[in-house]
Amino acid sequence: PHLPAGSKAIPAWPEGPGAKLFVYYRTGYPDFSELMRHLAQLKLPTLAVVDDATPDQVKEFSTPLLRISTSPVDLAVVAKQAALAIGHGGAGSSMQLILGGCPMLLLPGVVEQGQAGYRLVRAGVAMRMPPGQRRHDFANAIRRGLGESSFRERAQALAQKYADLPAIGQPRHLLEACERAVISAIVHEPLLTR
Repeated sequence: PHLPAGSKAIPAWPEGPGAKLFVYYRTGYPDFSELMRHLAQLKLPTLAVVDDATPDQVKEFSTPLLRISTSPVDLAVVAKQAALAIGHGGAGSSMQLILGGCPMLLLPGVVEQGQAGYRLVRAGVAMRMPPGQRRHDFANAIRRGLGESSFRERAQALAQKYADLPAIGQPRHLLEACERAVISAIVHEPLLTR
């Protein structure tokens, strides 16, 4: 859901009480329907960017507190507003959200996403639910991500430490900076490891 430099689609959150959740997922990823049902049951203001959703899927899963959009949003804004982001663990979106100070629940769909997510988990800024281990317990994982302040504290510590990085719209610099941030967090800063 990242945008070209200069593009700004401000997230439109549903109105409602509680912590804001952001989701970036695709309908073809494992457990899409189950994830949407758990999000609806949580009754928290949730914005889900599902760029391959059909109009029927948007209608089926949308609720007053679960807004499904097929258009990308500005992840720098999302990172400041969301209490927790949920996604497949793609490098670009994960790095933008983590370096924006937003902790994540990672639901990797492929091996590479799982490997990258492992490093974020080790840095204490994310939780990861591999497909074979999910057992459809998304709601409890989300509650844990919201309830344990250490995820947000560590994500915000990384964001503060690397606040002077080049603009988020420069993917190569972002990828290199995030790799350095995660390695630094794991190797050099015990506060940021788990």
